[in-house]
Amino acid sequence: MGVSANFTNNCNIMLIVFYCYLIITGPCYIVFKFLHRPNHLRRTTIALKQGMVTLVLFNVFNIAFATGVHWKYSNNSDQGYVFGSFINVLTYIIIIAVIVALQTT
Repeated sequence: MGVSANFTNNCNIMLIVFYCYLIITGPCYIVFKFLHRPNHLRRTTIALKQGMVTLVLFNVFNIAFATGVHWKYSNNSDQGYVFGSFINVLTYIIIIAVIVALQTT
């Protein structure tokens, strides 16, 4: 199965897709908001919400498994421990922000 103690080694390509989607749609949303283009802003908002929810729901078990393995078996002196922990916490912050954004908008 190839399980590693580091969070970034256990997540597959879908976590990269998750962050790339956020990096692409997030700035588009900000640009269209400042340019006052309501049609583009509406489409970007729909893409951002639906796409992120799809990616979160698709990856939730993968992220949870990788988190559990990371916090249980990872060694503090490991080379990628700090980076894996940072990405782990950042992923959960983004997931919570997506859920809050869906409920408030």
